[in-house]
Amino acid sequence: MAAPATHIIFAEKFLDNNPSLSRKEFILGTSFPDIRYLGVIQREETHLSPITPELLHDVARPFMAGVAFHNHIDLLRKSYWEDSGLLTDLPQSPYISQALKVYEDMILYDNCTNWSEIGGYFNTVLDEEVDFNISSANIARWHKMLQAYLASKPDPTRVTGLFSAFGFEQSAVDSVGQTLRHLMLRPELPDEITTMYEAVSARQVL
Repeated sequence: MAAPATHIIFAEKFLDNNPSLSRKEFILGTSFPDIRYLGVIQREETHLSPITPELLHDVARPFMAGVAFHNHIDLLRKSYWEDSGLLTDLPQSPYISQALKVYEDMILYDNCTNWSEIGGYFNTVLDEEVDFNISSANIARWHKMLQAYLASKPDPTRVTGLFSAFGFEQSAVDSVGQTLRHLMLRPELPDEITTMYEAVSARQVL
């Protein structure tokens, strides 16, 4: 998976080329699947597959189009990093995947300039979210977590706070933070992340 800001940054790029889709509902959709971290739903229930062009461009159901787009980006991003060979050159840590994802958020955050508007989207709980048999209270809690995280550019402190909110054990939170700081010492990695963003953006339209 990508992390919350990166998912939205890819969604914004996609929506620029698909203006008929409801921006608000699509972004709520693409941000929804990782509510699983609250322990309220299984991953396979929200990470849709197979993903078809019809599903991604479903103007009548922009929330579900966003849900599908989430997994579409997860798969494209995973494929890019595996093909690049970079992952084998990164520090060996059980939390390298999580650290890389949030470092992407830190590097790519400025590609989006309307975070305040996007944050406002999360004031709404859609019926489609509740249809996944998750309580409105848990959905609202998820929305508030994302609002707080997306309100300003992520840094190591706020990133580790996100993992704490997800319910990670403190030892795991500390390991994510330590691994992230190791990644931040690699001067070539921001350019590698930008290249990933450009490559995946070029492939994201089915």
